[in-house]
This record gives sequence, structure tokens and C-alpha cells, in this order.
Amino acid sequence: MNIQSANQIRAALMARGYSCRTWAIEKGYCPRTVQQYVRRFAPETNRLPQRKLAKEIMRELAITLDTQIHTGEHQ
Repeated sequence: MNIQSANQIRAALMARGYSCRTWAIEKGYCPRTVQQYVRRFAPETNRLPQRKLAKEIMRELAITLDTQIHTGEHQ
């Protein structure tokens, strides 16, 4: 699956039965933070997360969505 935009991330979560909010709560994150990071670090933005929490959230999203979302860490 090739995900580029924040809307595609949200749609992929919905296809798996989640909203950003329900996914965040299930994983123990603040829903507002997840929404901000999805918008800020979607692949089309060409921005890489710098903070540990941002990297962790984007990595967890990639695992949940079974796709690659570049987090700036060496895999």
C-alpha cells in the first residue's frame, strides 16, 4: 500500500476499523497528538519526525497499516 497523504493514513485506519482517535486511545497516545503528527509527518510533507514520541507514533502507524512510513530512523 502506498500511502502519501494524511487523508490516506486516516482512510487506511478506517479500513481497519479505527479512527485516529480510537487508534490513539488503544495505543495509549493522546488523540490530538496523533492527529497533529499524522498531518505534520505524512509522507507527502517530506518532513521527518525529530522527537522520540513522533517517531514512535509514526512507526506504530506503519505497523498497524502494514506499510512504510519514513520515520527518519534506520530500519
